[in-house]
Amino acid sequence: CVSTVRYTEPGCGSVDAEDILVSVKTCHKFHGTRIPVFKATSARNVKHIRYWSDVVDAAIPTQYAGVPNTESGHCAKLQRIIEIFGTEEEWKGKKWLVIVDDDTIMNFARLQRLLACYDPEEGILLGERYGFGVGYQGTGGYSYPTGGSGMILSRDAVKRVLRCRCSGPEAPDDMFLGGCFEYKARIPMIPSKSLHQTYPSQYSQEMLSHRYLVSFHKHNRQDPMEIFRNYLGGESETVDSNDEDIGEENCDLKQEL
Repeated sequence: CVSTVRYTEPGCGSVDAEDILVSVKTCHKFHGTRIPVFKATSARNVKHIRYWSDVVDAAIPTQYAGVPNTESGHCAKLQRIIEIFGTEEEWKGKKWLVIVDDDTIMNFARLQRLLACYDPEEGILLGERYGFGVGYQGTGGYSYPTGGSGMILSRDAVKRVLRCRCSGPEAPDDMFLGGCFEYKARIPMIPSKSLHQTYPSQYSQEMLSHRYLVSFHKHNRQDPMEIFRNYLGGESETVDSNDEDIGEENCDLKQEL
């Protein structure tokens, strides 16, 4: 008995960029480093994008979600981003909410083709799956989408998540999302082999060769521009940024003090 794995691309068409809102989580200390890279890679061909930060910076531009920065977790910030998409008139016609970090590296055109295989009228939560307490003594636990790889919600999924509330502003945002879907919406998240929580060198290269690659995460150890070109099939622009703090720190308040 012989089994093989073939590289295949989605054959469902492409979602119109008009139907997708990309929401980027960032903070002031990365405005001059990560955001220029994001704009030259992940933001290419995106029609609707919002940069959510702890300060308003008209040069980017960023917006303040009305939630103070926290030492960790950032659950309240994520919840507010989802609420804005789900309730404000400006976004009522959009079918997909894509939430990423400022150091997520993504090929938007590939994402459009991936999403075309899913129905936004269904409760879809898409991401690279991690687990919390799954299988422990045969009970409890839940899956959740890792934030850095991209957390993708359909319009119907957003409606379901609006029922949930963070246990606290510093709760882990991606785990909140997975727990909400598991226990409130009663719909499991959909794992995607196209989305990745870390950089390519952390994965088997043979395994990646069989996957339709849409995203990676983190700017340290591997050049994000190189990842975009060599793994995600993108053509990046020249970036002028100060890369002093482009590493694997995040927007935790305790690291900013």
